Amino acid sequence: MKKNNLSGFGAKLKSLRGMRPQAEMAAFFNVGAVAYGNWERGDKQPSIITLRDICLQFKVSSDWLLGLSESPKQDSMNVFEQREDYGNTQESCPECRRKAREIEQKKAIIDRLSASVDKLSGSILDLTAALTHKKNLAPSSAKGILC
Repeated sequence: MKKNNLSGFGAKLKSLRGMRPQAEMAAFFNVGAVAYGNWERGDKQPSIITLRDICLQFKVSSDWLLGLSESPKQDSMNVFEQREDYGNTQESCPECRRKAREIEQKKAIIDRLSASVDKLSGSILDLTAALTHKKNLAPSSAKGILC
């Protein structure tokens, strides 16, 4: 059977187990002893959920278990918080800058349209008031023409 090399996943898992029997660890992670043994030998890998549980139980990072990091320490920061420009996304991301410009342009258009609607509404109210006033002053025979 071909072994899947995850940069020493099995050896790391075995070292975390210490002197505990494989059967005990298998029961803890709710798998059979054979499945657990396959993980340590590198024949198979645990599910992503079980990988998470292993990391939580032993307080190690999944990056370390998978060979992506030299440090077994869990780092509570997420990848975005580790970036130097965290919180300055607009400055660091050309696509974000483009979208931000589009949003600002659309806001400006909406503001201009809103001002035009307000002005037009005012004009309509003024015209309605003028027509109402003129209607009230017109002789009764002209009332039908103004309405």
